[in-house]
Amino acid sequence: MTVTDEALKTVELDQGAVGRLSRMDSLQNQSLAKGLRERESVRLALIQEALRRLDAGTYGVCTACGGPVAAERLFVFPESGACAHCGH
Repeated sequence: MTVTDEALKTVELDQGAVGRLSRMDSLQNQSLAKGLRERESVRLALIQEALRRLDAGTYGVCTACGGPVAAERLFVFPESGACAHCGH
């Protein structure tokens, strides 16, 4: 899910009762959009790191213990750099 810049714009004040509710909704939407954008950034960084490990020939090797990362784990979490034991 991509977060649009529109969702992160500053919310304008409206003094009417309906305006206050609308502003509260807008603030909540803005907060959700910010959280999504932060999660997208973290996931992108993990994917980029997995691609670096792939280029280095260390993809599928646990970065913590050096053991193998199970194929099933990589299928579900292809960006994973840790085996099931170290990833907990």
